[in-house]
Amino acid sequence: MVKILYTGALILALAACGGERAESKRSEAVTTATTTSGPPAKGMFGAAKAGSAQRPASYGGYAKGCLAGGTQLAESGPTWQAMRLSRNRNWGHPITVDFLKDLSRKAAAQPGWEGLYIGDISQPRGGPM
Repeated sequence: MVKILYTGALILALAACGGERAESKRSEAVTTATTTSGPPAKGMFGAAKAGSAQRPASYGGYAKGCLAGGTQLAESGPTWQAMRLSRNRNWGHPITVDFLKDLSRKAAAQPGWEGLYIGDISQPRGGPM
């Protein structure tokens, strides 16, 4: 019984912490982010045609992250084929590209499979997708 009361009190305390103040901070952050000058990030990332000459690393999440030192997945291989090459989204961390190649070999070994079609891994330097 004490555990239930303690949990209920904790939930009420956490709910009281959010309130109007947190919401106003969120709206200020959104307003600030949308009013900055300069080109949109998707245009800047999409303009890069090749990966950067850095040690491979990823920063941020899959939808809004950056990719340093990306490797391009070849247009086609023995067990894979990259799709939508005009979008230039067949780039990834070298570990990811190696994983996809291994996965396609394993898939091609399965009955009825000849390999994989692979599309939209990342842009050469990451960025919003």
